[in-house]
Amino acid sequence: MEFFSGGRMQQLNIRPLSLTIEDSTEFDPELSAISSEPPFHRLMRKNETYLAHFDRNPLFALVNSPVFQQEAVRNRFLDCLQVWSDKYQKMVLARSVFCESPRFASLTGQHLREEFGHNTDLQSMRAERPAVWDPILEATANWFPWKIMTLSETEKIVLVHTVVEASATIFYKHVRPAINAAEDPHFETHSVLDHDHQNMGLHELRHLRSEEYSRLEQIQAEGWAMLDAVMARIAQLTQEVCTVN
Repeated sequence: MEFFSGGRMQQLNIRPLSLTIEDSTEFDPELSAISSEPPFHRLMRKNETYLAHFDRNPLFALVNSPVFQQEAVRNRFLDCLQVWSDKYQKMVLARSVFCESPRFASLTGQHLREEFGHNTDLQSMRAERPAVWDPILEATANWFPWKIMTLSETEKIVLVHTVVEASATIFYKHVRPAINAAEDPHFETHSVLDHDHQNMGLHELRHLRSEEYSRLEQIQAEGWAMLDAVMARIAQLTQEVCTVN
């Protein structure tokens, strides 16, 4: 028996992991070709490119590899995922609690109601095992509830819906069948809600000032880079328990 080596990673077509800033933000060059579009359409087109990049995150290569069927590997993955799920829940709660605008209160309240408690569903699925503690995963995942406290309401829509909720459509596309948890409440709920959640509030992003769009594109880029780093770190930590006979 040997630990999951670099050669084995190549054999399984798993991309080597690196959390450098350059790798985290190495998105498709097509972005430069769409700068002349109307700002809202450019924002949405960029998001499609970010989504395509996220779909190539090394976590999904691991999830779709044979080693992921090892019980220890799946358990380690879920124990890492719990960290992200808890931080995501804090982000959603903080957004709702500190929303002062009646214009956005209905949106944030609806999103909270539909997302509330999903982290505890995951915890129950994991039989209450302790979550993984890792400084890199803790720091990158915790960026999201911290960042939400610094943003305008339109910036929050981009981070929460255009980035995080859109990413979930890719994440659960890969993870749900691999984890064999089609009837688990956590995975079942996300398979239904995430496609709708990624479109919530988009009407509020139309017809803004040019300087507002610049800020939206900035938080969009930051959010995708941080999310890519979270998932890459989960892959890294999960690979630590991968073994082959």
